[in-house]
Amino acid sequence: MTVNDYVLYCDYYTETLYKYPAALNGNDFNNFCVLRDNKNNKIGFATSLNLNYGDAKTFFKSTLNLNQDPHCTETSEEFVKCDYPGDLYWNGIIQSFVYGINTNPTTLDKFVDFISNPFKGIYNAVKSLFQKSEEFKPPEDFNKFYLNVKDSKRIEASYKENEPIIAKYSNFDADICGPLGETVCKKEGNIHYVLSYTPDLWPDLTTKLRVK
Repeated sequence: MTVNDYVLYCDYYTETLYKYPAALNGNDFNNFCVLRDNKNNKIGFATSLNLNYGDAKTFFKSTLNLNQDPHCTETSEEFVKCDYPGDLYWNGIIQSFVYGINTNPTTLDKFVDFISNPFKGIYNAVKSLFQKSEEFKPPEDFNKFYLNVKDSKRIEASYKENEPIIAKYSNFDADICGPLGETVCKKEGNIHYVLSYTPDLWPDLTTKLRVK
């Protein structure tokens, strides 16, 4: 899947899913990641499950409103397309599924590897730019993750409870740092790096921004 106009948002399911079954049990799964392909007007989503394979199949059918039982490779070590007419992929080792994205399994594995530790690349840059960065180490996981790509422009942001928001803005002509006030912000070349210890700023740094 080569698309240069998309948004990826990972958060608690009540924040990422527009509609969901009232009986959905939040203990059965972890945060949902939703991918919106703006170019092709398609939406897919993914999560990992805290269920065995048998219960996972029940979860698929009820939550995804499938009209038949999907047959997936139970112990697959990579994403394998399930025997189902729609785009449903299952990775049995990490107990994760991706639904609604038509692509090859290798791309899905790379996608999951990326969102499992999205800030390997920018952490060293943040550490060198911000004195406060010595007070924390990059989180191994996250509560919220946001990626917005529009041609050459790119927003990447991550937040874990009790840790700072880390954000990176690439190829923006506008002054990103100016409106942020007390938030620590530095520019290096065509990239802005933001470090914020104010969780309430998350929407202002991510979903409220419009990339044109």
